[in-house]
Amino acid sequence: MQHIELTVAEPSDCGLLALLNRALIIAEQSDNVMSYTALVERMQGLLASTYQAWIFRADAVVVGYALVDMSVQPRYLRHFCVVESLRGQGYGTAAFAGLLNVLSGEALDIDVLVWNSAGATFWAKMGFAPRFTRMRKQAAAVNISPAELLPA
Repeated sequence: MQHIELTVAEPSDCGLLALLNRALIIAEQSDNVMSYTALVERMQGLLASTYQAWIFRADAVVVGYALVDMSVQPRYLRHFCVVESLRGQGYGTAAFAGLLNVLSGEALDIDVLVWNSAGATFWAKMGFAPRFTRMRKQAAAVNISPAELLPA
């Protein structure tokens, strides 16, 4: 197993976290279209709230990150990402083991996009099992004028 160092992210790390978050968005084929600036601002807000982030490093090289909501039980692992060029080399497994150690082996919840089969496979290897299916109906375009909504 790879040796991974986990460091708690600071507000000054939000630019790096935003870049890593963009890599996660691409990897999981998310429909999130937030700009880099918006991702930085979101990370700043999350770190100022109930979330804590860890940056994963191997030999001082950033290999990924995790973002966890510390206010809920079980904890909610909102983001977990290993840099694309380093995937499949044991970094994810080592980083997750380190994260579990930091969290004292607490139970964790995650969401995996249904089309993200690589993510689902990884999380199954880490011991996660499906508990429910969340479904979404996308909003339809509505072509009603405001005047049509007012009572006659």
